Parts: sequence; C-alpha cells; structure tokens
Amino acid sequence: MELITDLKAIHKAIGLRLEESSLYPKLNLDAYKDVTPILIKGDRGQYALLVKEVETGNFTPGGAGEPAMKRRKVKVIYYSSYFTWEKVAKKRAEFPADEVTALQKAFSVPALTVHADMAVDRYRRLSRGFKVEVKPPQVFHGKTWVYRLDPKRVAAAFLRKRALVNRWAEGALARELKASFEDQEALRKFLSRPPFKAFEVLTDLMKREGLKSVLASSPINLQEVTGVPFDQIGEGLLGLYTRGKIYLLSSRPLDDFKTTRVFATLREAVDQLAGKTSLGVEEKNLDVGRALSLGLERLQNASNLFRAWREVRSGQDLGAYILASLATKYAMEGALAMAMERLGAKQPVYEKDVERKFYQLLREYERRTKSPLELSPYFMVMHAGTRTPYPSLPGFFRLSPKMNSLKLDAGILAKDRGLVLACSDLARSIVMDKKGMDLYRLLEKAMLERAIPGGKEGQTGEGVYWEGLDLLLGQEKILHDWKFIPPGGSLKRDYNRDIGHTFGKQESTTLFFKKGEKGQILKQGMVSAIEYQWPYKGYALGIEDMFVVGPRHGINITR
Repeated sequence: MELITDLKAIHKAIGLRLEESSLYPKLNLDAYKDVTPILIKGDRGQYALLVKEVETGNFTPGGAGEPAMKRRKVKVIYYSSYFTWEKVAKKRAEFPADEVTALQKAFSVPALTVHADMAVDRYRRLSRGFKVEVKPPQVFHGKTWVYRLDPKRVAAAFLRKRALVNRWAEGALARELKASFEDQEALRKFLSRPPFKAFEVLTDLMKREGLKSVLASSPINLQEVTGVPFDQIGEGLLGLYTRGKIYLLSSRPLDDFKTTRVFATLREAVDQLAGKTSLGVEEKNLDVGRALSLGLERLQNASNLFRAWREVRSGQDLGAYILASLATKYAMEGALAMAMERLGAKQPVYEKDVERKFYQLLREYERRTKSPLELSPYFMVMHAGTRTPYPSLPGFFRLSPKMNSLKLDAGILAKDRGLVLACSDLARSIVMDKKGMDLYRLLEKAMLERAIPGGKEGQTGEGVYWEGLDLLLGQEKILHDWKFIPPGGSLKRDYNRDIGHTFGKQESTTLFFKKGEKGQILKQGMVSAIEYQWPYKGYALGIEDMFVVGPRHGINITR
C-alpha cells in the first residue's frame, strides 16, 4: 500500500488540490508536511484519503474538496477527533488518535511504501506500526552549496520598518482601538521597547535542549534563521545555525549570495560545519529523504524549539500584529455585513462571495490606511451552521435565513518585502435568530470580560482556560435551558477543546489555552488570541479577538 503526501502528486492522481480544499496545508506554516491529508493508493488503484476529523466539512456536501472526491469516488478515513457538542449528545465513539491506528483499523497490511518527501516525524510514527519502505531516492544525493551569512544583517532584515510600523500602530490606538488610558500607555510602552537580540534568544533555547546546532527547513523558520523572505524560499534550501554562525545550504547554486564552499553531499556539509554531534531539526517538516542522508540516529526534535523562539519574540512585532488584527476585523465584519444585506434583499449569496468580499475589503483597508506592510492571505474558515459543525474552507453553499449561523474565522500575514512579520486570527459570526444571538453575546462577554483579562504575565494555558470558562459555568443552567448543551452534558467535564492560543507568525501549535496545559507560561508582550467555538444543533458559532499579554491583565488589540 502506497502513501502519497506531495500536494502535486495528489493533484495528479485524483485531481484534488489540497492547498485549495484543506485547512492544514495552509494553517501550519512550519508543519504542513506533517499534517496534510495522506492519499492512500491500494494495489488495485483504488484511492482513500486519510484526514483529521477537523477537516470533515471540506469533504462532505458543499465542501471545497467534495466535488473531486465524489468524481473519483475516493473514500475518506478520519483520525484525530475534534470536539463538537453533537458527539457528546450522541455519545459517539472517537476516531482513532493517529494515522497508525486509523490505518491498522482500516487495512490489514504489514508494510507501507512512502515517498522521500514525507515529514520525518510522520515517517517515525508510521514505522512504529508498519514496516515502512521509502521509495527511491531514499537518500538525498548531490552537491550542497554553502553560503555564510552575517547574523547582524539577518536580524536587521526584520527591523527595517519597525519604527514606521510602530508609528502607524500608535496612530491606530487613538483612531480605532477603544482601550483605556492605562492600556493605551501599556501598549505604547510595549511598542517602544528595544527589539530582541534574536540569536541570543535562540542560543539560550538551544542550551536548554543541549544542542549546539539546529537546522531549519520550513519556509517560516528558514526566513527566521537566514533572513531570506518567506515568499522567496524555494525547494532544496536549509538554514544551519551552529556556534553563533549562520549558513544557507542549497542543492543548487544561488545567484544572490557569495559561495563559501561546495560539498559533495549534504551530510558532508553539515558534518564539516557543525560536527558529527546531535543536530536539532524540524521533525514536523524536514523530509525523510534528507533526514536519512543526515543519519536519523543523530537528529533531535526541535520543531517546538523554533516555535518557542518565534512566540517569545512576538512582542517585537506588536505593531505589525495590531495592523494585521485591525485589518482583519475591518474585512471580516464588512464581508459579513454584505452577506446580511444580500440576504435581507433576498439576493443570492454564497460562501465564496463572502470570501471574495473579505479580500476586496482587505485591499481597501491597506490602501485607505496607508499600511506600511503588505497584507496577504493566510487562511480562511467559513461555513454555515446547517452545512457542517466543522471548521471548513469557503465552499459552494448558498446562504439563506435557514442556515442558523455563518462563521468566518480567518487570518492574514503582514509582510515587508515578502518577509513575514506577523499574522492574525479572528472570528465573527452572523446569527439568524434570537436564541443563537443570545449565546453568541454570552460567548463574547466571556471573552472580553474574563478570558482576555486573564491572559496576564505568568499565567498558564490552563489558567487562561478556566478564567475564560468561569462566566459560562455560572450560566450553565441557562445554556441547558436554551438547549445549547446536550441533556446530561457538563460544561466543565465535556468542553474538551482550547479557547485560544499564542502566536509565532502562525497560529500556535504549542501553547494553547486548554485543560492540562501547565508546561509553559505567558510572558509580557506575547501576542495571543481568545476564541470560543460552539458547534451544536445546526449552529456553528465562533468569536475571537487578539490580545497582548500585560503585567496585570491581557490587553485587547482588536477593538
């Protein structure tokens, strides 16, 4: 049985463009290879798609990927369960926790064939349950060109527009934000702080992990290590940071850099530059082909180290996060208002129309406010409540007053010449009846009055979670009366999902505000978001604002 993860190969095989019909290839900038759906090719040429349950709405009727799946009769196999109140109500069994368990349940095969592009961590997981053969080229061959970079110049690349962006953000404090005088002063203080010494922060994180060398492979981390803009990073590049030195490694010569050395193989280059000791790699991104050529036994997981490096420094780009937050809010609220206006006039309007309006308004905001940064798409989730309870890409569903709700959850990237400085993640919903609106306003109240203020320095992810749930727990009887919690359901026991996360130029995959998250704490200046998602009874409500961690409370940077 053959597993295919390369997006181009999947499109060639079944005509499905996952980058346009699946959430995770876009959402996890540093781990898209580890979470993208897997195409399974059987011995007789039949196909199945292995996807996380969270993607369900993209492959069911009205979803972005459903036409291609239906045309090719591709079976969908789910894993990694996603919270909905429907599950609690129906006492549905959870899906298998991971790919290995799901494959073992669906197929009776002892061995798998994978390709060299598969992320090394996914390869390791599969190897625990199957004999896994990597299709040639199993080992990465060929010359490696090495370019030594100046750490000071790399760090400076991210600061080129910092003063200009911060002046723009200070103007926005008075123009668009309704923060108190105390909070405005705190935000100005954050904006005026000196930037981090980026590579000193990285070196300190590496010391804690016992690493002297790390290798960046994903576009977002490659730009952080080398200063090469996210938009300009192509295939075959790696960024090596070792003992205070930075090297850009390439499988082909690069015209814009001065060559330091050329090595016969990738392994020879890494061994000569960093030694033959442990090497920290992005196990969620580095392909198994290059991992095998470096030697799996020496590779140490460093995806979370790179994420921590970005997350702890997010406050350095607070101005860019404020810009991204306000631009997203403008586009989001305007697009939903357009949908309501069209519905009120009984004119046809589809999910795709709302998406188109969002990006039109984003460009309008960029022009109108003379944005110092380019604003570009990152991700978008949008779905009517009656279509699906799952977060889905905009589909082909026609909106109507019978849809109960329409949720728009989206983020953008703020860039300087292709270099990502910040991102956003906000959510708003339109609700078609009083019952749904009452719940939506209650969630908004919990977010504004409890959860965001609870995001203070020293707080754990679990601490923020219980701050944000406190108000709802006090209204649990009302929620039951409104029938927004299933009979026998318990908010404290059953609401097993996060209510937000930190940022590190992408939606966090390390520090979430959820039960049991006590391993990390919030630090002043870190940028985060609070989000409530409530899928039940044909409603799919979502509301989300961004905030910055303050010394005594979190400070909203969205309204």
